[in-house]
Amino acid sequence: MTFLAPTSAILAAAVVLPLLVAMYLLKLRRRPLRVSSILLWEKFGSDIQVNVPLARPRASWLLLLHVLIAAALIAAVGRPAIPGAAGSGGKLIVVIDRSASMSALDSTRDEARITRLDEAKERAAAAIQQAAASSAVVAVVTFGSAAQVVREFSPDAAQAVRAVREIAPSDQPGNFAAAADVVRALVSSLGESESGPGVDVVLFSDGVFEASADSTEAGGPAMRLVRVGAPPANTKENLGVVSLAARRIESDLEAVEVFARLQNAAREPRIVPVSFAVSGQVLETRTVTVPGAGTDAAGELAITFACRPQGRQLATVSLGVDPSRDLLASDNSASLLLKGFVPPRIVYVTRPSTASAANGESTLSASFLLQGVLAELRLGELNRVTQIEYEELVATGQLRFFDAVLFEGSKPSTTPPLPSLSINAELPELELLPPTRDGPGRPVLAWSRSHPLLEYITLDGIIVSRSRPIREVGPESAFAVLARGETGPLLLARDRPGDPRRIVLTFDLADSNWPIEPSFAIFLNASVAWLTSTSVADASRFYTTIEPVTITPTTAAFERVGGTPVEPPITPSPAGPQSSLGVLDRAGVYLATGSPEASALPDPVAVNLLNPLESAAGTSDRLIIGRRTLSAAASTPAPLEIWWWFLVAALGFLIVEWFVFTRSARA
Repeated sequence: MTFLAPTSAILAAAVVLPLLVAMYLLKLRRRPLRVSSILLWEKFGSDIQVNVPLARPRASWLLLLHVLIAAALIAAVGRPAIPGAAGSGGKLIVVIDRSASMSALDSTRDEARITRLDEAKERAAAAIQQAAASSAVVAVVTFGSAAQVVREFSPDAAQAVRAVREIAPSDQPGNFAAAADVVRALVSSLGESESGPGVDVVLFSDGVFEASADSTEAGGPAMRLVRVGAPPANTKENLGVVSLAARRIESDLEAVEVFARLQNAAREPRIVPVSFAVSGQVLETRTVTVPGAGTDAAGELAITFACRPQGRQLATVSLGVDPSRDLLASDNSASLLLKGFVPPRIVYVTRPSTASAANGESTLSASFLLQGVLAELRLGELNRVTQIEYEELVATGQLRFFDAVLFEGSKPSTTPPLPSLSINAELPELELLPPTRDGPGRPVLAWSRSHPLLEYITLDGIIVSRSRPIREVGPESAFAVLARGETGPLLLARDRPGDPRRIVLTFDLADSNWPIEPSFAIFLNASVAWLTSTSVADASRFYTTIEPVTITPTTAAFERVGGTPVEPPITPSPAGPQSSLGVLDRAGVYLATGSPEASALPDPVAVNLLNPLESAAGTSDRLIIGRRTLSAAASTPAPLEIWWWFLVAALGFLIVEWFVFTRSARA
């Protein structure tokens, strides 16, 4: 047992005990009085034998009880406690932060640098062992962007310590709200009050999270913060890449610009060489000065590189930092898969030759105008085929060598496996009904100006004389209406994950003045770019440590490389149009592995941290949760205060003293 406020107990003892002793040492000075006899006062004879101020106290039960009452009250003032994380029969929940900043190397063990996570696991193991001494049951929770229970409530301290030591680091941002939800669920599963004294929650973390932690529900069990890492006032020396993007140059679509933003967490400016490599070959190395951090924000610097990728190539921006002056390794580089510009191959399925006459169209068919616009735009390789030839391409599997299909007035027998643009043409999942009657041209009433197909054009002045009503086939067609006229939808599109994109015009170009308007050429250009993903912004692909990774179906395994330990192979399920690797919580480049004879292996997968808060590597002794503030504990074990036990003991002694006093008074 220990005292949390020993000074208060000493002061109370210095005041109370002398007063108690004085009550038994001091004698009352009595006034002499002559009486006829003292026969009735024989038992008080000893009190009148002497008339001095001091006398040796006699042993009595009242003296002992008074001393015990005073000692119990003095001990209660000193806040007695039992060392350990939980009281006898209590519950301890150990919560360990494994976010990216917990990999910062500013903790020490035997004068050697270790990560904050290693320090947290050591202190958590010590807390569990101390809790085991008081027969507590222990649960272990860890969290990055998501939280999980790695050890349910159990009295087996050895297993809990083993679970703590097996917690692996991650490069994810810390989501404290997720951890709080899991803790709340654990406490609720016990069937006890969340505010009850039987549950103790200890959070081992550097104490820095996104702003969402401030809005976390204030309820739940009491939680204590054990801060690991350097004190908040210490300078955090860390440089990192916190943002990355790529964009094609509009004047030269084969060229790509790569933008990176660097962050300096230290107060002093840092000079660092920055390298830009494509497919492992360094194209440029530039030495830059990153400004120092201010009072409320880290220092930042933007940098740009340019290249001309050939096909799909992996590009990496790397910082040449001094490892002894850098806390985090996971943000010293960032990679992305560049997509070289390849003109799309388009299958143009022309309308049947008899279609114009059957539909009563003008002799001057809009097909001529459509083909002219496509030729002038030079959107890619245009292959004109008939309906019969298209069906042969589908049957023989040769359609996979193309990127998109353009249907004009013809309906495919099956859903196209490629993205498609249908002009006055049906799809198996979207039926076009007979056109409305001829009449005066009607303007376009409304259109979606925010959609990529229409964001750079206006449809004012576009007249449509007749359109075809639609009827969606099946509950999963889910086409969005992008433009609408008086008689119904004119332009529809569908962008569903895992399925090719679709664009449908419900009217014949000959029934409108759109082909002769400049906006039509812009629309066709945007349509091909949207369908084939060849837009200016779509020049690269990468993932962060909180995004699920999707790839083309494969049975190949993936391993993380790039100067870090290789992770266990990850084998995706090849079912469906896309295969998933799940969320990869470690930053780096993942390569598909296979035998030398293996062909068509998937592209490399780039996973980056790109989180300014984690790269700042800050620490804090205070964590605000709703209306509560968690302050960092000075030591790992949290003793269980038992001062109220002493108050109960003092009350018991007082009751006994009352019985003893009343009995002696009646004697």
